[in-house]
Amino acid sequence: MSKPRPNSPLKTQTEDRQREIIDYMLKHTLMETRAWLQEDGLNTSTAALSQFWSWWHLRQGFEELEADTQNFADFLKQARPDLDEAGMHNYAQQYFTTKAIKLGDQDAYLAMTSAKHKAMVDVEKLKVEKERLQMDQQKFRRETCALFVEWFNDKRAREIVESGASRADQIKQLYATMFPEETQQ
Repeated sequence: MSKPRPNSPLKTQTEDRQREIIDYMLKHTLMETRAWLQEDGLNTSTAALSQFWSWWHLRQGFEELEADTQNFADFLKQARPDLDEAGMHNYAQQYFTTKAIKLGDQDAYLAMTSAKHKAMVDVEKLKVEKERLQMDQQKFRRETCALFVEWFNDKRAREIVESGASRADQIKQLYATMFPEETQQ
């Protein structure tokens, strides 16, 4: 499901508060519920309450469906150990899609599956970024080691380090020696 809009005060309430509102709505009319919420400082309309009722039940249905789909996937793992992860995902997705369409609101289903797809893409992007960072870190370490060997063999660098000067002066002199183009500016 898509993230609730910030101008939707009913949908942005805590889970417990939403459950409390739904429970109240079970026993009262929309007008009574509206008045009850206004007593708590939550101004809303009967139309918004009606939409909230539908949204909440649809969301609950999708949450149950996600749990059912996970149970189905767990069952498949036991019943069909020959299935690879992609095959398992395809079967579970087909199960979810079929049940979701039967559940009701196709627009909500499309919004939710789009959000799930975007989340999966984001996870993949994060994996690629993590791998890139690991490769950059390895490259940096290799280059650092190569530079150390190069500088260790540099007579001028060795003389600066062995000069007995303070560490700060050694760093300043090494910097000027290794990066003369920057120190001349």
